[in-house]
Amino acid sequence: MNIPYSENKQAKKNYYLNREQIEIQRRFMTLQSKRAQLEHELRTLNALLLSLGGQMDQDLTYKQLHK
Repeated sequence: MNIPYSENKQAKKNYYLNREQIEIQRRFMTLQSKRAQLEHELRTLNALLLSLGGQMDQDLTYKQLHK
C-alpha cells in the first residue's frame, strides 16, 4: 500500500508544525519560570532595601541625638 505523495507531504508538514508548536510552548514555559524566579528575587531585594533604608534612618537619628 503506497501513500500518495500529497498525503505524505501534508503529514510531514503537520509533523513539523506540531514540533514547532511544542517548541514554542516549551520556550514559553521556560520564560514563565524565569519570570517567576526574577519576580521572587525582586521582591526579596525590595524587602532588603526597605530594611536597609530603615536601618540608615535609625542610624542617622541616633547620630543626631548624640551630638
